[in-house]
Amino acid sequence: MTQEPDVYLAVPSTPKRVGTPLPLISVPPTGPPRSSAHEDFYCRQIMLWRRHLDLPEEDITVVGGVPVTTVLRTAFDCAFDEPAHNALAIADAALRLYCRSQPNDHRAYADAEKRARDTWQEWLQRSPHRRGIAQARAVLEAATPLADSPGESVMRWLTLVLGLAAPQVQYRVSDHASMWWLDLCWPEHGIVIEVDGRVKYNTREDAWQEKLRQDAIQAMGWRFIRVTYGEFRDLRALADKILAAFPPGVVASLRPNRVLLRPGTRLESGLCEGSMLGLRRR
Repeated sequence: MTQEPDVYLAVPSTPKRVGTPLPLISVPPTGPPRSSAHEDFYCRQIMLWRRHLDLPEEDITVVGGVPVTTVLRTAFDCAFDEPAHNALAIADAALRLYCRSQPNDHRAYADAEKRARDTWQEWLQRSPHRRGIAQARAVLEAATPLADSPGESVMRWLTLVLGLAAPQVQYRVSDHASMWWLDLCWPEHGIVIEVDGRVKYNTREDAWQEKLRQDAIQAMGWRFIRVTYGEFRDLRALADKILAAFPPGVVASLRPNRVLLRPGTRLESGLCEGSMLGLRRR
């Protein structure tokens, strides 16, 4: 969500040089990345990190002629190395790809999800002293194959960091005529969060149908909170917007989940770091 991720290279022995800055690139909102001789708003400094890592053959696959780690192994390593909001989006996507999930048929992916979680748990047990183990455990435990987008993943990360109970994902609700699935919700409080992108509203009919859907769900007693991608630029303001919907007693009892923040990072600085405007540039 915040930047082009770094590149992690597994090597067979302890490297003499761990980190190397790669040439600057510019990653605009549309189109391919391009070389960037001059700094601009979209300029990124990407690092190449070398790590001594022994990988069994079953953890390696080939994509485009390049040997890379499998989707589950990639998500596992990113859970240690990436900021937690990025790591959770990656883990969600990995589970979704691995499970090929469908929100209305849990049986279609339950077995695959269990295999994935058992695999992650086995690898965690083999890495008790690896740096970032606490974050990795929290990220992999929170991952779900039901998240539809990075925005939903980061939104869920934010609610967990704030100390809220884990939301239900793709929760099914229905009235006498229709059935819908909610992105994130807390049934005990009647609160639902929907993460919207422009692609969701290609036509006026799309907007009209979404209005009818929201009206029907609100008539059932749910309180809607709509979040756009632009709001991820200021996670503190977004956090305040979300917390305003919960009962004061619930908010007063919350304790930030520091495991999902950078080690030693306080909530305020962690939210600032996670905002999309916190771009890492030279």
